[in-house]
Amino acid sequence: MSQKFKRPSSARRHIKLETFSSFVSGARLRKVQELLKSDDGDNKPDAILCIAGIDSRYHEGSTELIDYLLFGFFERRKAELEQSGYEEEVIDDIVDQIDLIVLIRRHEVDIYCNPVNYHYLLPYVAHWTNLRFHCLLDTEYEDDEAAEEFKIQSFVAMMLGVKKVGIPHNILGHPTKFDHMMVEKWPIIQAFALEDYKGGGFFTLQKKVVDVGPQLSEVYSQVDPCSLEVLLIEQMTQFERQWQTLIDNLDINISTGIDKLTEEKVCEPLWSYYKHGSVGSEDIGGKQRQPFVLCGTNSRRIVIDDVRSCRKTVNSEISKCGIDSEPAKFMVCHGISPRGPLCCTRTYFLNEETSRTRTAVQSKAGSDSQADINPPVEDQDTKMLVDMYSIMVDSVLEGIQNYSRTLSVHKARARVVDQICEGCRAYPVLAKYIQRKSDIVFTIEAYDQDGRSHAVEEGTRSLFLKSASISLYDVPSTLVPGKTLGSLVFSEIFQDSVISIQKEDGTLELNGEALVLTSLIPRYKGWPLRSKADPSEALHSLNKYGRLMLPGEMVRVCTDKNLTHPVSTAEFFAYEAAIVLVFQRSLVLSLDKDNIKSIKMFVGDSSERLVALMVEVYPSNIPAFLQSEDHIIYITVAPKSKAKLSLFKEVLPEWKSYDSLPHVDLAESYPSAFQQTAQQLQLEFNNEFHPSSPYHHVQGKFSNLDKFMTHFSVSSVTSLPTTSLPIMLQEAEEVATNPSEDVVPVSNFHGITVTILGGIPGSHKEQLCDTLLYLTESHIRWTVLRQTVGATKSVLFGELQDTLSKMWNAMRRRLSSSDTSHRLLLVTPGYTDIKDVISAILNHPNPDVQSHVRIGSVTVCIDPFISFIEHRLTYPNLLNQCNQGFVNNILITSATSIQQNSSLEEIQNLLRSVNSDVAFFLAEKGNVKRSMDVDAILSETAFMENKKVRAREMLCPGWSLGLYKTPSSLSFTMEDTEVTFSQPLVRNAFINKLRGLKGQITHYPFSGNIFVVHGYATFTDSEGLMDVQYIVTSDQLSVNKHTNKSVANGDGLHLTRKKHCLVFTGHQLQVNQVKDWLRTCGRQKPELKKPISKKDLTKEEIKKIHKQHHLDPLPAGWFYNGTQFVSFDGEKQDLHPSLETFIQEYIDEKNKEITEFNNEVRNSAGQFVDLFA
Repeated sequence: MSQKFKRPSSARRHIKLETFSSFVSGARLRKVQELLKSDDGDNKPDAILCIAGIDSRYHEGSTELIDYLLFGFFERRKAELEQSGYEEEVIDDIVDQIDLIVLIRRHEVDIYCNPVNYHYLLPYVAHWTNLRFHCLLDTEYEDDEAAEEFKIQSFVAMMLGVKKVGIPHNILGHPTKFDHMMVEKWPIIQAFALEDYKGGGFFTLQKKVVDVGPQLSEVYSQVDPCSLEVLLIEQMTQFERQWQTLIDNLDINISTGIDKLTEEKVCEPLWSYYKHGSVGSEDIGGKQRQPFVLCGTNSRRIVIDDVRSCRKTVNSEISKCGIDSEPAKFMVCHGISPRGPLCCTRTYFLNEETSRTRTAVQSKAGSDSQADINPPVEDQDTKMLVDMYSIMVDSVLEGIQNYSRTLSVHKARARVVDQICEGCRAYPVLAKYIQRKSDIVFTIEAYDQDGRSHAVEEGTRSLFLKSASISLYDVPSTLVPGKTLGSLVFSEIFQDSVISIQKEDGTLELNGEALVLTSLIPRYKGWPLRSKADPSEALHSLNKYGRLMLPGEMVRVCTDKNLTHPVSTAEFFAYEAAIVLVFQRSLVLSLDKDNIKSIKMFVGDSSERLVALMVEVYPSNIPAFLQSEDHIIYITVAPKSKAKLSLFKEVLPEWKSYDSLPHVDLAESYPSAFQQTAQQLQLEFNNEFHPSSPYHHVQGKFSNLDKFMTHFSVSSVTSLPTTSLPIMLQEAEEVATNPSEDVVPVSNFHGITVTILGGIPGSHKEQLCDTLLYLTESHIRWTVLRQTVGATKSVLFGELQDTLSKMWNAMRRRLSSSDTSHRLLLVTPGYTDIKDVISAILNHPNPDVQSHVRIGSVTVCIDPFISFIEHRLTYPNLLNQCNQGFVNNILITSATSIQQNSSLEEIQNLLRSVNSDVAFFLAEKGNVKRSMDVDAILSETAFMENKKVRAREMLCPGWSLGLYKTPSSLSFTMEDTEVTFSQPLVRNAFINKLRGLKGQITHYPFSGNIFVVHGYATFTDSEGLMDVQYIVTSDQLSVNKHTNKSVANGDGLHLTRKKHCLVFTGHQLQVNQVKDWLRTCGRQKPELKKPISKKDLTKEEIKKIHKQHHLDPLPAGWFYNGTQFVSFDGEKQDLHPSLETFIQEYIDEKNKEITEFNNEVRNSAGQFVDLFA
């Protein structure tokens, strides 16, 4: 293959998003399609037109919609394409999205693209329902002029039937006025008006053009697993980095003194990030917000409200922001993502009582050095603030969980406020404060993709990111009565996932999960003020606790409190008689036998597992942020680290030899409160030691990301109730769902098992049916139901449910016998969507029959040679029949013995993109030979596997409840036109007319084209009834003696037959035109001939008459001189002198024959009857 059209080696592997799936892709498309007209009553557009590249003058709105539907395909592929060996102009085509037109209708999609884009687009779009590709083959595209002609013709054909078209004009965050005449300037739109392409004139005169940009902006802001993955990898990583810069700067600045440190300087990293990231974006209404840092009394309610609404800014020195111009005890930090929804608020603490912190280092020659290092002493106000803040953190997280389970902001608010009030009762000074409750404010707001806030509707599911915020305004001081310390604020950004469950009694309940995105931002930080010493320098010289065995290795420290998450990093010093932890630059915690109650250690069963020291402490002298209900401090050591090696080699043996610390006991497992944190840390450590993708790296930072994404992949796809939550969440083994989709062991099932064979006409599905009957005739009693020759698919659907009813009634009469299971082999009719067949079976109108019918497996036959009508356009419903969840096996029925067959490779690549979870078998013309293939086709349970049940519900939301309906009207379908007649056909004329149909096929949309003819008729050269089937595109013709194959080995379908009946399958066929075509295949009634005269004779006929008589005797007075006829008068001529006589004799003879013929016609007029008389 030419390098120009090199294909990707693995389509799915080239999708970089870990959370991408066909279900998420289909959900995005449905959200766009919901903006379109669903019936004649609404005023929505008929379609949305998206043209990329030069053909739309690089229209940004179209680019944005393509990026949304294709998950940023072109942008993410650019770097890869530059390394792939493509020619430079081809790379430019792909990057600039040239030759890509997407027309989205309510239930179908047309895509025009070039062959290069085609192979890369397949994994993103092939699974879309009712998709049509307008794409030339690789060799056809090499002719530039023909390729451009095809593009314009395809565009004109795609627009047929569209009266009102939507254009994605406004891009997110940059609204501009829409002018429909702008569209007329696009090159492809100008070509639409050219007479050669029969577009009908100027585009904007033929179609009403409207802007759908504002509606699409709301769609773009709805979060799904893929957009959440991008948000976590890109925006959240930047946000976290900037916040960490703020903390690092504070570490440095506070350690050197805060005399000149201002709020503005502290906020500088957040403000710079926001300001520079906002360059080029407009300040849209509803987005007026800014990052800020407010310290101490500057965080009073009146101030903080003004700062939040951008009415004022505050910039004071931290050393003067406390009560009576004392140093502030805390700071409220609020950060915002410049072009996104991320934002969060934290309250960090400053302990100004550093004079109470005693650090003495005595150094004497010849004597031991002693040091006493204790954590900073916290005053009453600081301890109260930390306790209140810890309660706020817990209450917000509880409020988030409560909201995700109830979708009620009121219930979440009540729960949060009650929890705050309950926690504050320990402080008498807060009694009046909590009674008032007006200063306790909890809110939940939604944010769109551009960072604009939206109100959260009570009880309504929303896919926007949300912010949960708690503010305790104007907290009173315990040390200075009547004074206000300031306000404590805490907020998190979270995404909720809510699934509605329909219980057996019909009631609904909600199942919710939540992912807190900003949980990566440290919830607690504390700094002792005016401490300029670096404690690590003093720690290395201490000998009060004996020999230093582990000199300051990095470990992770936390408790079971939410306040200490994300897990903090600390330096770990192990002495013979103490454990010393150094947090940040100045906070030191020493734990000796007076502080430690017990020590346990979990090692795990592998060297790859992290080691956890679980130190149970006495709460006295422990900083407030490390005090928890179980009084355990968890110290985790990374595998393969120097700390782990030293711990086992030196520290543990020394601790065991002395009684200076409690004995270290081995724990068999982590405490339940630490399980989730341990799993998250383990994953984070694994990612550090092994190369991982950006998404896997992010996974290590969230304890519940995998669980949430599984839940969110369901809730973001559908809001409809489900009856099988464990299956949807991939947590169940083979369990029963609803009655129509019960999974019952084969031996215990008493009912009808249906095996479905699908495929388009000519795919050899009938031959597969015959093969299966032959192979199983000795051990399976089948009832076979297939389309009778000459029957339309609508007739079969009606008889299908009737046959199931008859089979079940017959079974009930024989339930006492050992034969309690019956098998139905169903061959789908024509171009039917297999979903319609499955739905007709599982939604049988009789509940008794419905509960005793199941589908065993579905197999679809594919013939690579007849899969495409033209170029890469497949037949209607061919791709739909192969959708994930609805088919178990795909049987390739031709080109199986040809090595490196291009048709087989082409269709396999396409079908693998449509359904990656299907078995492919090869069986020439449906002749299955391998026993394993037969077993798979005849499986009684494969269709009801959990992954199939889940895929059906995800691809067609509401399927299990019977709420999914296939669209009734599509722009391109195959319809059956039934024609009955009374006379035999002329065999040769009929066959010649059939074979001539292929040459009459036009281009898309193929109006008036015939693709399949089947039925039964008699011919003039035989008396018996003959079955006829002809597939136009493959030229497959079968004319056989009529047999009834609708039912075999049992009761089933019986149709009343007409003597002569043909069914023509095509698009927009006219009955009268079909009848006129068929009349030419019957015996033609001769018409009466008119008598002729000399003027009716042609020159050729006169020459022939002369040739026949030129040697006849000449009249008297004439002779022939060898070259001419000469009279005695000297006249010369080239023609016989008696030619007029000869002509009249010829005319008389012909008129005599005409008279005899006309008489014969008049006498036999009754023998010639019109086919439709």
